[in-house]
Amino acid sequence: MMKREHSMTPVQEQRLLAETFLQHVCWMEEAGSTNSVAMEQASRNLPLPALFGADLQRCGRGRNQHTWWADAGALTFSLLISPETFGIRPSLWPLLSLATGLSVSRLLEKVVPDSPVQIKWPNDVYVHGKKVCGILLETVPEQPWLLVVGIGLNANNSLKTAPAELQQTATALCDVSPASFDRTDLLVEALHLFASELAALSQDSSQLIQGCRERCYLTGRLLTVRHVATSLTGMCLGIDDDGALRLMTESGPQRLLTGEITRID
Repeated sequence: MMKREHSMTPVQEQRLLAETFLQHVCWMEEAGSTNSVAMEQASRNLPLPALFGADLQRCGRGRNQHTWWADAGALTFSLLISPETFGIRPSLWPLLSLATGLSVSRLLEKVVPDSPVQIKWPNDVYVHGKKVCGILLETVPEQPWLLVVGIGLNANNSLKTAPAELQQTATALCDVSPASFDRTDLLVEALHLFASELAALSQDSSQLIQGCRERCYLTGRLLTVRHVATSLTGMCLGIDDDGALRLMTESGPQRLLTGEITRID
């Protein structure tokens, strides 16, 4: 098993504050879920944006009550932000998951340039057809103007240590590249790219949509999507101008702004 990495040092935390938009950093050796920590800390009136990260996340959450597996060496963190400070009006909030995915995709295209990177609508990033990053956005119930952006990126945590079923569907940067990745460097660059995508989204969402279309893992595949109390099956036609997933079903074209993909053929 890979040797556990050291926790982030005060110098590294200061680097994050100096080189990125962050106003507060809390890095832990271990946490259940960094999203849960961010939600709990939202009432403290901390300077925002704030980052909560952990060397080891024991109970990471995904969408629809799924869990996110992460071993030592993963990059797991959550951002507590007020989208309005980035110029993101409420009508654009549904696009923030795709904007986050696109920023992670651009990061991976820099650090593993020989590996194909794709976005699986609405919140996963794939490398070589396997999941390498999961994203979970949650609003803060008591402060609905705040948003938690959770990112789990398999970096130095080889999937060779993962449960057998995950090895078939997930991968890590260290599994597709011989390089060892400095997680602080990855985090700094990820934050720069995230800020760039938010700035672009605040001005014009068309560039975001085009970037996601070019990297869409699902286009041309036969999908089954669970939506509310029903399931739809159809050929994926790509991503619409408002971020909706387009499907051609037996009963005609359908658009889905939310849903869980349960099968891909």
